[in-house]
Amino acid sequence: MLNRCSALVFSADGRWSEAFCANLATIGFMRTDCVCDFEALERSISRHHINYCFFSQSSQIEQIRAAVHAVRSYRDDDIRFSPAILMAKEISKSELSEYISIGFDDIVQFPCTFDMLRTRAKRQLNNVVKYYETDEYFGPDRRNYFVSQSAHHEKRTGMTPYRRLSIRRDVFKGVETVDVFDHKPPAFVTENRWSAI
Repeated sequence: MLNRCSALVFSADGRWSEAFCANLATIGFMRTDCVCDFEALERSISRHHINYCFFSQSSQIEQIRAAVHAVRSYRDDDIRFSPAILMAKEISKSELSEYISIGFDDIVQFPCTFDMLRTRAKRQLNNVVKYYETDEYFGPDRRNYFVSQSAHHEKRTGMTPYRRLSIRRDVFKGVETVDVFDHKPPAFVTENRWSAI
């Protein structure tokens, strides 16, 4: 399946990018490109394949956040829902929480084997994934990521609007939107109704 996918590698370290591109080709990606800025992203995106976006922790977090935001801002769903994966070496819980808030689909820590990386990459295909879109977040549902932290087990209060999009990435059909749910809390609907009058 990965042989019908492209991989874009974002890193501040050019040597790491080239080496990691070679690793991704080894595990079966059809095409790999090193991306260092928005223009390179525009040139490298494939309109005909699933585009994986791999990020190196060596880049500054604000650069990573901006690059993920650029991908998620595309109007084309095949690009907007590209799997975004962070490759990290050493990461603290607070850093992990910050990266999760960016909206990564997965965070893979080194060292890892080719088989492990291939397995983790394949998980992004042919499965229904729920994305949540709010004013501050766009990415997969991460409420239960930290199993030990009770705050992440709290159910949504439903007091703010959000959009839940269920999508499936298919290497032949592209990204399919399986379901869309727009949540508008009663207080929000009432407030907007009165402001419209």
